[in-house]
Amino acid sequence: MQLSPFLPTFALACLGTACTTTHLALEPLRVERELPYFYRTGWDYGDLARAAAPLPAGAPAQAEVPGSQGGLPAVKLVARVLRLPDEEARAMLGAADGRIAVLEVPAEDLERALAGLGARSVGPMLEREFELPAVGAADLRVAHQRAYIAAVEVERSGDAAIADPIIEVVEEGFRLRVTPVAGGAPDEFEVELIACDLERPPRERSIAFPGTSATMTVEQPSLFTQVVRARAVIGARTSLLLAGIPSRREGASMMLAVRRG
Repeated sequence: MQLSPFLPTFALACLGTACTTTHLALEPLRVERELPYFYRTGWDYGDLARAAAPLPAGAPAQAEVPGSQGGLPAVKLVARVLRLPDEEARAMLGAADGRIAVLEVPAEDLERALAGLGARSVGPMLEREFELPAVGAADLRVAHQRAYIAAVEVERSGDAAIADPIIEVVEEGFRLRVTPVAGGAPDEFEVELIACDLERPPRERSIAFPGTSATMTVEQPSLFTQVVRARAVIGARTSLLLAGIPSRREGASMMLAVRRG
């Protein structure tokens, strides 16, 4: 997948240390493994549509879901996304406070934790079910679009001039891609999250028309873009939790949970 060429700053390869217990409210959330992961972040003048290219139609399969032969059903997954206040994230992450954590956790424990976190989230919890086909990867994409004035076209004839704004659309949100590991365990997957948060308010520039006193304001949207990649087991007893992902909104961080459907 090609990331936007405008994605700046740095990339970090992070290796999580062993972790056994993370505190969540009054009850601990057991963690089976804290996983190594790759993280990249920066301000991008593209948008989600450019940073997270969709799967090409009819593309050849890159991997096959182990055990999907013989007419067995495709893998169903459920993803839940919410934004937690910093104090709740600190309580949840425990020793991992202040950094991203990619965790394999018991499915039942995670369900219990999410039930208690829903009322504490900043905004509603988002839940989506999607299906991983017998071959290839699956994308879950949640995006919002915003129109903006990107440029101005001017037609001039003699003393008369007509200016037309050029309207473009920028897309923010997130895309989750899940790909089975070729030759790996039946429940082992490559997971990639790309999240794009639009800067608000967008930057504006005033353009003057040569030979006149008229001006037009155009916008230059930029997005806080983050990429997280990890390899994880998502099975009947084990779910994946990505937590502590920085949010554009002050005082909150993003959390993503993926379980079998």
